[in-house]
Amino acid sequence: MTDVITWWQHLPSDMNPAIFSMGSFTLRWYGMMYIVAFGVVYLLTRYRLSSEKLPFSQSFTGDALTWVMVGVVIGGKVGYILFYGLSSFLADPLGTLLPWAASAEGYRFTGITGMSYHGGVIGVMLAMWLFTRSRKSGFLQTFDLFIPSLPLSRLKVRRNSIGLN
Repeated sequence: MTDVITWWQHLPSDMNPAIFSMGSFTLRWYGMMYIVAFGVVYLLTRYRLSSEKLPFSQSFTGDALTWVMVGVVIGGKVGYILFYGLSSFLADPLGTLLPWAASAEGYRFTGITGMSYHGGVIGVMLAMWLFTRSRKSGFLQTFDLFIPSLPLSRLKVRRNSIGLN
């Protein structure tokens, strides 16, 4: 039993952060969990719209989540720069922001690295506020639409907090 506990405790540090690589493209667990989280929220919210009497159209879910996806990426990146990587940003602003790096062979995709959870939350809140203003819908009512499905998407955050990037 001790071997199982030791294995479980060291599992995050022994895992490869990449699911697979194809050329210069690498799919990482962290990015995949974003996709899974948004998919779960989308499907459960669409289910709520079809089974409950709610004042939202079916397209509202996809439109709101599109704004939220942009908000989480921009907010996460800006939050990372402000909270953790300001010196890197000041040294190389373009290299910090762009997901491509120049090399002798040309440009290669490096991914969107350096994301801050709390910056992402701020970005989501701001994106949802802008979305509800553009649709002239209630901010809190829109959040109420998505709230029941959010705990399942939080599994991604828990997995990341134990070191599965």
